[in-house]
Amino acid sequence: MRNILVIEDSSKATFGGGQKVTLNTMAALRESYEFVLFDTRCNSEFARKARSYIRKFVKIHTFGTIKQSERSSFSLSILEVFISPVLAILNAIIVSGFVLSSKLSRKNSIIYATTKKGLMVAYIIKRLFNIEYIYHAHSIDDRDSLYYRVIAKPLNNANSIICVSDAVNKNIFLESCVTIYNSIAIEQADYYETTVQNKLKNPIVSSISSLLKCKGLEYFMQSYDFVDNPDVVYKIWGEGKYRKELEQFASKRVWLCGFSSRVEEELRDNITILVCPSVAEEACPMNIIEAIRCGVPVITTNIGGQSELVIDGVTGFHVPVKDPKSIAERINYLLQNSEEYVMMVKNCFDYAPVFSFERYRSEIRDVFSDAFGV
Repeated sequence: MRNILVIEDSSKATFGGGQKVTLNTMAALRESYEFVLFDTRCNSEFARKARSYIRKFVKIHTFGTIKQSERSSFSLSILEVFISPVLAILNAIIVSGFVLSSKLSRKNSIIYATTKKGLMVAYIIKRLFNIEYIYHAHSIDDRDSLYYRVIAKPLNNANSIICVSDAVNKNIFLESCVTIYNSIAIEQADYYETTVQNKLKNPIVSSISSLLKCKGLEYFMQSYDFVDNPDVVYKIWGEGKYRKELEQFASKRVWLCGFSSRVEEELRDNITILVCPSVAEEACPMNIIEAIRCGVPVITTNIGGQSELVIDGVTGFHVPVKDPKSIAERINYLLQNSEEYVMMVKNCFDYAPVFSFERYRSEIRDVFSDAFGV
């Protein structure tokens, strides 16, 4: 069988949305390819979940910590930007050793880089062994930044760049880019009138994300002051470095609920409306996809991939950035117009197949087949 060398980084996220996508990619390709995983942690949640797909694990090096900013969930320090090329060379030496010992070549192998650091390693391996690589782009980046200049040549030399949204595609803007929306493995929920009516009777408006500055959660929490229905409860699901700052906006009806391992159940059974108030352009937020597949309308800021995933007035609403009053106005509208809410729930179910695993598997297979020349 042909080989796919997966280059991951589990050092900064125990198990994040991007790693869920990597697992889905493996699941989509497992019948036709064998996987070798190069990762920074052998005991991570991702590595554990990936064990059933891979034939070998190889540990690589990492450096740096998460640096929170208003622009991104995972920003890099200046020191990390300068060290990244050195780190890429060290990791390329490890990958090269495996390529040589396993007698891999362009005919029987390809590299799948899921991070920018992995992209740099893949570029070096291509220069050494002429093995093609595919890069999965999960972020919208500042094209004028120093780090973007570092990865410009690796981007230009990729066989294909899988972009998780058109917003990412336009950000990179290369002919090798192809947009493939993320998929989730959960089964699509069914429409039940009683569940929908119960959600309207006991309205819960939620956000589901890490508690980071770029997520704009304070503007969602502040919007409660403009909500007309006194029975509404806000539930903010997630943990993160910004929790202490957000506690000042909590109240008897605005709850910081912490991390939940039951996101699907909450969306399916309890959450009336999901709010994605990010102040930064996101690539393809998994929480929005999960909500739509569970028939939950989404209110999101009108920027980036988050606005691309939500059809304004059909599966949810777009609102301006940092605008609590606009968020509240849309919540009030949906709760005061039950027929409109029910129609939007049905629209979500109709739209959900766009994010099906079957669609994802077909499109991912085409990209890898083309890269191998099949």
